[in-house]
Amino acid sequence: MNPSAPIKVGILGATGAVGQRLVQLLDGHPWFRVTALAGSERSAGRPYGEACRWLLSGDMPAWAREMPVQEVHQLGDVGREFPRDDHFGAGDL
Repeated sequence: MNPSAPIKVGILGATGAVGQRLVQLLDGHPWFRVTALAGSERSAGRPYGEACRWLLSGDMPAWAREMPVQEVHQLGDVGREFPRDDHFGAGDL
């Protein structure tokens, strides 16, 4: 798989430890471009850099700092969501 254009992805639970790791792993990835970060009602509407207490080594990617955190039901045009809700049996969100 090597798409000609990056696939737009959204990260669910982006402010948590697993979400942060996904942000880190997808930073600069040639096949995926993060276009949405989703979190709790508490985090929604705030820039990721304010809503997230970065737990990982290294700096938060610059592109993520100003990206607004959205509630899951607000996610727009994304080709994939990470983690995939169907993979974990969560069903429809």
